[in-house]
Amino acid sequence: MTSSECTEVIVTLKSFSITALLLGSVFVLFQLFYSRFTLGYSPQGDVNSCLRGTWFLVDRSEKDIAVGNLYAFHLPVHTPFFDKGRRFIKRAVANEGEIVNIGLEVTVTTFGRIELPLRFAAKALGDDPQAYVRVLEVKESHWFAMGELPQSYDSRFWGQVPHANVIGRAYALF
Repeated sequence: MTSSECTEVIVTLKSFSITALLLGSVFVLFQLFYSRFTLGYSPQGDVNSCLRGTWFLVDRSEKDIAVGNLYAFHLPVHTPFFDKGRRFIKRAVANEGEIVNIGLEVTVTTFGRIELPLRFAAKALGDDPQAYVRVLEVKESHWFAMGELPQSYDSRFWGQVPHANVIGRAYALF
């Protein structure tokens, strides 16, 4: 083998090594990102939307509930509209031990006054909105979830969410 052929082989090996290193690095970074994060999609373009946002980044390593944050979770019960275990994204408005006062037009929690009337979801359920008016204390290891828009179907109707059902904190992308 001539010296120019040896040089060509060495350059080719170096190029291959750099390419393999770059691809390996991209793969490792992708695996690290994928193991921690997932994307959530909510078809919010219709009249039944409950959150402002369509795409969400869900951080699976952030599961401690903080009032005011969005969380992805598995629905804790079977409902007339959704099966138990379906993935939801809602805002935490009260945590364990906190009081929730659910009124016809306003729900009051430690998060503040949330002006979301009961009538829209109650009508869809075929129920009298008055049936959902109550004051409750959030149970240990649970939290209270609510949407952001008037037609939100949330904890006021199907109950509190166990901390164990949390997938992770959600961030609205757009």
